[in-house]
Parts: sequence; C-alpha cells; structure tokens
Amino acid sequence: MLSVCAVPDPDLSGSWVLRHGTMLIVPQACGQTSWAEWRRDQGDQGGPEIDGALPVSFRLENEGYLFARAVLDPVAANDWLERALAGASGGGERGAFSTTLPAVDPVPALAVELAAPDALVRVLPGTDAPAGVLLAGLKRPAQALLWRCPNEEPFPEPARVELGGRTIFLPALDLAGIHLIPQGGVSARTTPSGLLVGRAERRAWIRGARGSGDFDSFLAELGWEPERIDLADLELTHEEFFDDELVGSVRIRLEDLDTSAVEDRGRCQVTLPTLGRKVAHGLALHTLEGELLDRSGPYPIVERIEMSLEVNGHKLPPIVTGMTNPPPGLEERLDRRERIAEDIEQVIQSGVQARMIADRQTALARLRDQLGRARGELLVLDRYFGQDVDDWRLLDDVSVPVRVLTGKIARDRTPRIASHVEARLRRKAPLHERVYVWEGGGLSVGGSPTTFGQGPVRITRLPRAELEAWRAEFEALWNSGLYTPVPRAPS
Repeated sequence: MLSVCAVPDPDLSGSWVLRHGTMLIVPQACGQTSWAEWRRDQGDQGGPEIDGALPVSFRLENEGYLFARAVLDPVAANDWLERALAGASGGGERGAFSTTLPAVDPVPALAVELAAPDALVRVLPGTDAPAGVLLAGLKRPAQALLWRCPNEEPFPEPARVELGGRTIFLPALDLAGIHLIPQGGVSARTTPSGLLVGRAERRAWIRGARGSGDFDSFLAELGWEPERIDLADLELTHEEFFDDELVGSVRIRLEDLDTSAVEDRGRCQVTLPTLGRKVAHGLALHTLEGELLDRSGPYPIVERIEMSLEVNGHKLPPIVTGMTNPPPGLEERLDRRERIAEDIEQVIQSGVQARMIADRQTALARLRDQLGRARGELLVLDRYFGQDVDDWRLLDDVSVPVRVLTGKIARDRTPRIASHVEARLRRKAPLHERVYVWEGGGLSVGGSPTTFGQGPVRITRLPRAELEAWRAEFEALWNSGLYTPVPRAPS
C-alpha cells in the first residue's frame, strides 16, 4: 500500500516533491478499503462518519498539495522499491541521496532527498514517537525502515477537501493514513518527512483503550489473527502513573482469564482494575515468551471539560461537564491498591481452576476448544489416545490435518476415524508425555481423554521453546518404522 502527501516542485512545473509517504505490507482487507474506513473497522472510536465509501486508489491534487494512494501486489511493490531506492548506496553525508520515486498508477513520480536509515524500528502508533504518526491509519504496529528527508519542511494540509462528492476534514489521516503534527504542536513531535517502508503486525495488537466512565476500571481492547496466534499465548501489562511516577503495574496472562465468552475470534475486551482518577495509563502486549507486540501510552483519561464564554465583555459562568468532586486521596488509593492485589489473586486462582479440571465433560470441552484453534498441522503424542473409541471424536472438528501416535487402542471396536486424521500404533509404546503440537502452539495434558474425570487433569500451554523439540521427537517416532497404521472402520 503506497500512500503519499506531496507538494509542487518549485523548480519544475507539473512535478511533485514528496513530504510524507508510506509503503506498507498490509492485510488483504486493508487493501480493499480506504484508510478512514479501515481505522473505524480497527476500533478507532473517533473515526470519521463519511457518507459512503471512499475510493481505495485515488489521486487528489490542487495547486498547493497532492494526496494519492495505490494498491500494489507484492511483485509490483518490490519492483517499485528497487527503483525508488536505487541511489541509496551512492549517498553522501549520512547516506543522503536524491532520487525520484517512480510513478505507479495513480501515484505520480515524486522527487525527494532521503537519508538512509540507521536501524530497523518497531513503529508503535499508540505511543508518542515520531514514526508512529505515519502509521496512524494502520492502527497497529509495524516493523519498518524510515528514510528521512534531511531538510524537513511542513506539508500545507488543507482544512478540508472534496473527493467523490464527499467532504473530508482530516485529509492526510483519512486519505493517506498519516497524522500531521505541525512544528510546535501540542505533542512537541512533528511528523517526519520522508518515506517509511514497513510490514504491518499480523499476530496481535492493541485496538484501543478507555476508561469505564466511573473511573473504577480501565478497558483494553485487543485484536489478533487467530490463524497466527492464540489469545492464550499473550500477556497484557497495565501500568499507571501519577505525576509521571509509576504507581502501579500489573501483568496478566490471558490464559488465566475465562475467554469462553469470546465469540469473535480476533477481538476482545479486557477489564483491568485501576487506582482511579488523575492517573495516566500505559499498556504493553507481549507474547508468553516476552516478545513485545504492541504498546500504548501512558495517556491520561479526560475527566472534566470546562468552557468559558465572554459576551460583550462580560464573562458568563463556565459550563462544566464531567467529574467535579475531588479526586481520591492517599487513603482511598491505598485501599484500591489492596483491592487490586486481591482481584489479581482471584484472576490467578481462576486461571488455575481453568487449567486443573476435575469434571470430565468440562475437561473434554476445554481440550476440544483448544484443538479447534490448531494451525498448520496437529500432532498428537499420547500412549493411551484411542483407548476409548470416543477419543477420536475430539479430532472431528479440527480444521487442519492431524497425525496421531498412540500405544493402546480399543480392542473391542474398530474406531471410526475422520478422513483428515492419520494414526499409527505401537503396542506399549515408550511414550510418557501427552502433548498436542501445532504451528506456533501446543498443549501439555496431564492425562489421556479416557482418564478425564478420574481426578483433576492439568491442561497447560507448551512454551514456544519446546515446540520444535516435541515436533522433532514426534517425526523421529513417526518415521522409525516401529509404528503401524491404526485400523479404521469403513466410512
């Protein structure tokens, strides 16, 4: 996705100079809608209400500015980048070089001077960092390289533009996905001039965050792609600041939460305890292995709005909306801190109960739900899987191919095994663990399905570091020649 803001070239009539631009590898759905609509879809509550759809690709120009956007396939995008950055190796001081970004319909050729990047950056739109505003429309992080213009000049964003019969009041953001912050703005950060090239995060991200209205809770909305990561593979950290000092920090493993009510596999809201008013909130989203996926804030929550009017030299009483009572004092905050500690302990205990299950039907339902999220291929390594013919029903709804290694199956009935499942048997096989492994995830189960209900069974996520070791162990056994196909009943 190529999006640009440009100005007329003062030395060459009819030509353009790049001020701000992004070339991004984005989800396919992003390339099928405008930046304004994508922002709304990704959870931007302040997104514009535009009557009708904006064009996906367009070129909008005036005597003082140009906005343009093009959607390219990967081959065309790679070719464009190679031609655009062909002069990068011959740069002068700080790697700066002059080039012309090639035209690609409907984006025209753009002259620009760029300085080579010094590092691959993790661009986080939810934090107060320069590159983040270039991805304001993307609403999720990206790995990116930023070629800056050595001499940054402001872009003359118009107050509004017309496109396709529609009026747009934030054209840079809604058309190019770029939030323009002028020099000396409130943020004290200006939008970098140059070209940012990056790949959008496709695992998990922070869609948005807000207060509960009564300042009793803080609400974090998360997004993720179920084909690439599971909600249970994530950790969320909530930090609170008072007068720029850290006053609270809580990290929650999402596998400790009851996510059974999450119907939309790709979006959920987490309610977090808070110390109350007058604090700023920061969020960080990590994988269980500690990799940072996204971060937001710290930002305060608006508590009160006051408006003062003056008519004919006379000041009218201010109009106040919001909280007017005093904020909590030390004693109340200490009480809140104690309650937060108790709430977190309750969450942890709930997580333990969700992983150690005594009821047979609950354990079967939880295992079936987890296996239904498998990606790529599911590998089952369990000495007693299939001891009861009903064990095979756990695999019926798995949407990916399945391979099973077992050491004992029912002798009285030939099992009916789904066509996407391949199983091999070695009587009294030396298998001790019961593991389920798939692409990017896996489970360790404290018992075989046949034994569920005989006592508490432990179902836990496998650490990512173990997955390849278990996969290698499975493949070695599968190819050992010691296991034979499990007979299956005629379909």
